[in-house]
Amino acid sequence: MSLAALLVAAALAPTSGVVVLPPTGPGGSAPGWIGAAVEETLPRALQRAGAPALAASDRRRVLEALGISGPVASHATGIRVAEAVGARLLVFGSWDLAGTELTITLRPLDTVAAALGTELKAAGPLDSLGRLIEGLARNLAGVSAPKPREEPVLAAAAVPFAALRALGEALIARDAETRIQGLRRALAVHPRYPDATLVLARLLYDTGRFADAREALATLPPGPPFAREARFLDGACLLGLGRAEDADVLYADLAAQDPTAGVLANRAVARLRLMPAASGASTLLRQALDRSPYAADLPFALGWALFVEGDFEGALTWLRTAVRYAPGDAKARIALSWALRRSNLAEEADEQWRAAAALDASLEAQRLGGPAQRLERVLPSEAALVIDAARAQDARGEARRGNGTR
Repeated sequence: MSLAALLVAAALAPTSGVVVLPPTGPGGSAPGWIGAAVEETLPRALQRAGAPALAASDRRRVLEALGISGPVASHATGIRVAEAVGARLLVFGSWDLAGTELTITLRPLDTVAAALGTELKAAGPLDSLGRLIEGLARNLAGVSAPKPREEPVLAAAAVPFAALRALGEALIARDAETRIQGLRRALAVHPRYPDATLVLARLLYDTGRFADAREALATLPPGPPFAREARFLDGACLLGLGRAEDADVLYADLAAQDPTAGVLANRAVARLRLMPAASGASTLLRQALDRSPYAADLPFALGWALFVEGDFEGALTWLRTAVRYAPGDAKARIALSWALRRSNLAEEADEQWRAAAALDASLEAQRLGGPAQRLERVLPSEAALVIDAARAQDARGEARRGNGTR
């Protein structure tokens, strides 16, 4: 195998990560509040046990990034999510309620080997839902974590049933404000409930209430397993509040511990917003691409950073890549049009500007925009970087062709 093929294989190799789908209700019906509670708290219990599970908030964001609006709990969409985040294990199942007796049945699927694992079942009174989730997490952690932690999965069994139910009911509410109020009710019942705190902070962030999100995050206890996730989101809130210098310091500290692509990408946003006093955004994004070569957001991020830094030739290369693989990305097209205009390619610039305006009418007035605009995108979590399947497939094809010529 050629070096190129080996590098591509290494970059695309799934990890031991876990994606949990909300279990369906009786007879394949909607997950309901019980399914929503399992979807939200089972990944957290797995994380406590040492398994790298994808948080439910990140699963929903990945679905949005993939443009999936259909049956979000289907096996097919679950497999797409697992592929997009480089996870290996997909967990799906169902629940049933006979009177007050609850039964939850889960099945792990190895998406690489296309092999179903042993069915896992937990049954007990409805108000023992937390203990049932804890038991399932223990069993799944043995499948998904290389070295499961010996200490108890924690918390799920200790959470009052009223708090767990309030969390589940909040998650199925139709509008954001009702979800926020429901999560606050869960925390009123059990104030030190990290699962509810994390999803509340994420929802507050998503609705632009950055100071409120930071206030929620401040109530979390320090230390693993959620401290890094909380700090990452806190940095995103700082960027939302215009505190780029504080965000830069925070992400530099996280990078010193583990320079993931997500950390480097958000620190690059902070550096862009500190220009001209700070620099190095494009360098950070090149490092991010080294770590996650097929992350969907990074070609645009690097192209935009190079444009802001005045490297129009480099910006054209990466923004064209962004538009090629995401032709419906209006901001990538408008940024490309500005880079083309700065490169004296007016006809092509107008073509991209018209395409951007057709996708987003608000961009019609920005034909002559430039680096002063803020088009950079802030990630709410490290898991928010998804793999671009088309770029990955092209890379595989190029690697195979290169291997065939040797």
